[in-house]
Amino acid sequence: MKIFKLFWIYFKIGIVTVGGGLVMLPLIEREFVHNRKWIAEDEILDVFAISQSFPGIIAVNVAVYTGYKVSGFWGGIFAALGIITPSLIAVLGISAILPLFLDNIYIQRALSGATVGLAGMLLYAAFNLGKRGIKNWFSLALAAAAFAAAVFFGINVIYIILFGAVVGAAICRPRSKPPSATADTPFQKGAKNEEDAP
Repeated sequence: MKIFKLFWIYFKIGIVTVGGGLVMLPLIEREFVHNRKWIAEDEILDVFAISQSFPGIIAVNVAVYTGYKVSGFWGGIFAALGIITPSLIAVLGISAILPLFLDNIYIQRALSGATVGLAGMLLYAAFNLGKRGIKNWFSLALAAAAFAAAVFFGINVIYIILFGAVVGAAICRPRSKPPSATADTPFQKGAKNEEDAP
């Protein structure tokens, strides 16, 4: 049954992923978009954006959303259980024994190495999202402005996401409409010029 497949998929992702929900996004995309074809490539970006916009952990939000889309209510429940269970088991186990080994130089080095690896995975996730979401100079400028607002000005991420949503609603053309239905927007012009180029 699909609900058990959803549980197992997210359980595996939860086991092999260290560093939180953002690091899981490439693995979730690979399973649902490329391996099983349950969700379209364009739609997965919307799933990530919506999940990031709501309160809570993005990995759990994505699991509930994708699970519900694939197999209804129980699909969402089993997907959420799958993503939560590995962390629950790991935290319960580590909390009991880690204080005994924190002073160990090898444990400290291992944690430092894991942190560096985590940074690389976050960059990989950002690269994949940006590659499909940034289509031209306008969207690149918007992404750069969002990055600067978060890093240099300390603006809350939820406000940045809401601002991006407002800009998208005001400027971007819905995907479902044919090209002739509306005028080109700054987001589409760059992609259109690339298609028309020899």
